Amino acid sequence: LQNNTVTALQTVYSQSIDSGQVVDATGLNSVNAKFVIVVGIINDGVFTAPATVDGSVYEVNIANGGNGHVDQGNPTNTDILPGKTVRGKTSGAIGKIIAFNYESDALTTTPANQDQLQLQLLEPLEFIAGEALEYANTVNRAEATIFVESGRYFEDFPIKVPANTSIKGDEFRRCIIAPNDRSSQSPWANTYFYRDLEFDNLTGNPATSVTGYADTNIPTTGGGYVDPLTGNVVGYFGKHYLTDNTIDVNVGNSALTNPGGFTKAGKLLTKNKLFIIEEVIQYIDATYPSLSYSATKCRRDTGFIIDGIIKDLNTGGRAESLKNQGAYYVGSVAGQVTETSAAINYIKTITPSILANTAFGAKLGAVAQIIDTSITSEASVQTNLDALVDVIRFAFNGSYNPPKNNKLLDVFMCGDATRISNVSV
Repeated sequence: LQNNTVTALQTVYSQSIDSGQVVDATGLNSVNAKFVIVVGIINDGVFTAPATVDGSVYEVNIANGGNGHVDQGNPTNTDILPGKTVRGKTSGAIGKIIAFNYESDALTTTPANQDQLQLQLLEPLEFIAGEALEYANTVNRAEATIFVESGRYFEDFPIKVPANTSIKGDEFRRCIIAPNDRSSQSPWANTYFYRDLEFDNLTGNPATSVTGYADTNIPTTGGGYVDPLTGNVVGYFGKHYLTDNTIDVNVGNSALTNPGGFTKAGKLLTKNKLFIIEEVIQYIDATYPSLSYSATKCRRDTGFIIDGIIKDLNTGGRAESLKNQGAYYVGSVAGQVTETSAAINYIKTITPSILANTAFGAKLGAVAQIIDTSITSEASVQTNLDALVDVIRFAFNGSYNPPKNNKLLDVFMCGDATRISNVSV
């Protein structure tokens, strides 16, 4: 509010600064007071919130035809509810309903044959005497329906569906949304939200869960919410899609600016994939002679890493390298973290010669390097390749906190103003 730069903890949205807009002390204090209320509710429950103060209201009397109430205000089936909006069909004036008083209600007093609406005007327009009125719920944005063709779609979860949006597939059994088998790369995986301690007798504790197994989607830690009526923790606030739901996502910042388009470099790396694998194996044997490890598995994993780097260099970004990063985090190299990290990093030593079409001077293995002078690598490819290697090695960083695998996450993140049909998940 004071146009100061804020250190961003996310990359989805950027801060807007407008020095032409100045907020005075009254405005700052007012906003701060609102956040104090929000924090109080989170910490101590909804009953700590102050009572709503509506202020002055705009009164509109409406004819009820001598029936004691208009049809929509029937006390046994009232449709005119606080929070809905009323609009004058001639004036265009619009107001939010604060209260509705009908003539036949013994607790209220209205003019003869009239009901009364108490409104908060939403626009600076006056209603016109005698005009017709219409009322409805407010819609903040245009309605949208997304039609999805038949097929199997492997996605990162959660998929956030905006309010007033519907998703409709071609046919229930033919339109399948499946989890991409990797640590989630959804921008919404870092969302902070509330989740109940228990759901259908399932909990995150095997001792109390009805199945005898912990449900991985139900938290046992985080910002506990205490029910003010019972004094018991009934759920947790947190970033429940992350490995540690108490802190922000952290998968490192390397290769964020990889532009892709390094197709020629990708061809040289593809030609030399077996050479790189063999040199990594020989490096491990020479550097850590007493290390007991599976060379077969290491060859396979190094191949996955090279394939992922080639794809990212071609298409841009770091999606494939993040997938490999997540694969290493699950504990597959427990007890061999230092050696594994060094072996992956050695790729950065081998590739400059490959990309320059010059012989690798520190060659250790029997697999021949392929030099193809008809292919010239693009400029700056090595910088981006090194950054992608660093992406994978960040799996061994002590502050690493990745999202969970998509197989363990909710498919959709949405509210009551959405509808999803004719799809299988």
